[in-house]
Amino acid sequence: MSDNFVMRMVELYDGLFALDEKDECDLYLDLGRQFLADGRPTEALQLFRKATVIQPDAPAAWVEMGRHYLIRKAPKAALTALNKALDLGVESAEVHRCLAEALVLQDRFEEAEDELEIGLELDPESPECWFDVGLLRDARGDFDLAVEAFTKAADLEPDKVSHHQRLGFALESAGRRSEAIVSFKAALKLESAAGR
Repeated sequence: MSDNFVMRMVELYDGLFALDEKDECDLYLDLGRQFLADGRPTEALQLFRKATVIQPDAPAAWVEMGRHYLIRKAPKAALTALNKALDLGVESAEVHRCLAEALVLQDRFEEAEDELEIGLELDPESPECWFDVGLLRDARGDFDLAVEAFTKAADLEPDKVSHHQRLGFALESAGRRSEAIVSFKAALKLESAAGR
């Protein structure tokens, strides 16, 4: 499906149902998300951009653009889009986690951890934020603090293999081998149960 075809379909739909700006923006966002899920990031970006043109004050469009730029490993563009979403009033742990990811891509680790801390203030039960905090702490050699973060992530999302694996690696690095083995066994058990 070409971009031109999608645009014509949206225009036709708009003509039939008299979409307002919000509905038209939502339609482009939904289509963009679907294109992204289908592995068509270029078309998705065009739709996200169209959504920001139609409704420049729609934070969801800026969040989607930021996520898209992260997938493309374009941290500067991701930061611009995600900060625009924050300027428009978004209060989301996920947005701060995405900002942290973009900052890590620019080797701005302290700022990334600050963003994750803000994310955890907004949602202390975010396993993704705890996991990413663990990654940052592990990378700088703070293994005991990494263990705390990975433990929290694994407690919040016990069926996630990666949480148990990273917890095991952090425990091993902290010199806690017997506990590391328990985490690795939990990860293997989850992998086996998933039929991998």
